[in-house]
This record gives sequence, structure tokens and C-alpha cells, in this order.
Amino acid sequence: MEADPRFCELLNDPEHEGPWLVSLTDTLRDALAAATPERLLETATAWTHTEDGGGQDPGLLADLLERLGELARDAGPRRRLYCGMSL
Repeated sequence: MEADPRFCELLNDPEHEGPWLVSLTDTLRDALAAATPERLLETATAWTHTEDGGGQDPGLLADLLERLGELARDAGPRRRLYCGMSL
């Protein structure tokens, strides 16, 4: 997935101090759209064992992923997803 040119492609000036806009891959969009709530909970639980997700509630992370899944289903195969980020 990281080989995909849309993988976290920065869409605004990298010198800008944020917020930033990055693209999400179509593969991620499609995976989120197809994932079951059980699979999203499994993914969220695994996420809590990483540096970025450590100490987080898997239920809250699963809820976030479910909401992203809804966006992905609404987007369908003809629209793309983006993520706004700030520190």
C-alpha cells in the first residue's frame, strides 16, 4: 500500500505549519467500505498494541473506523478520501 502514490500524499505546502491535507489510497477506502464491525474491532484492538494507538480504548477506535467505513461506502469507487491532520 505504501508504494501507492496516493499513500499519505501531502496536498498542501510542506512548509506550512498545519493543518495538513493528505490523500488516502483507494485500497484503504475499499477495505474500510467492505469491513465488518467485527473486523474493525479486531483492527482497532491490534492498533492499541502499536506506538500510535497504545493506551487507547479499542471500542473508541473501532467506532472511528466504523465512521470512516461509512464515509468510504458513501464515497464509493468513484470518489476519493482525504484526511486533515494537525499536531
